[in-house]
Amino acid sequence: MSSPVLALGQTGAPEVNDLIANQNSVFGQLVALRTFRDFHPLGAATETGRSAVESAARRLHQQILDGWLKLSLLEQKRDVAAYLSHIGEEPVALSSLVARAQELTPESATRTQLDLFVHNLAIVYLVLAHEWNAGQAKRVRPIAAQGAEEPTASPAQKVMAA
Repeated sequence: MSSPVLALGQTGAPEVNDLIANQNSVFGQLVALRTFRDFHPLGAATETGRSAVESAARRLHQQILDGWLKLSLLEQKRDVAAYLSHIGEEPVALSSLVARAQELTPESATRTQLDLFVHNLAIVYLVLAHEWNAGQAKRVRPIAAQGAEEPTASPAQKVMAA
């Protein structure tokens, strides 16, 4: 009998393969796989088939977590931003996932992996929220400033700010 894990991101369950393939981010794969595992029975009609597919899904879940943890913090931020963009949400939507970050990890995750995931996700959330709020402030100028000219910075100030 061949292994139910066919390749990275592929299992013996077509519904799991499709679910993972439809995500544009590693973080999205984590969320989708956890949601799928929580709310859908996996596998074929036989108990052996279900067991094999569940085992494959657990291994895939661990592989996806490992992949996300190998990303730099900047790459993790970009990955989560891609996830938020894909689902059409603002960073504030991430707060509920940060609060239950431990639930997104596979059961096989080590304590170190769990702590790193929770810590990094919280940092990513704070950075994205800060960037979003700063962007909002730039888009909405106060009424008192609408008629005023934009202050110009000297070339030296521009270099120092960069």
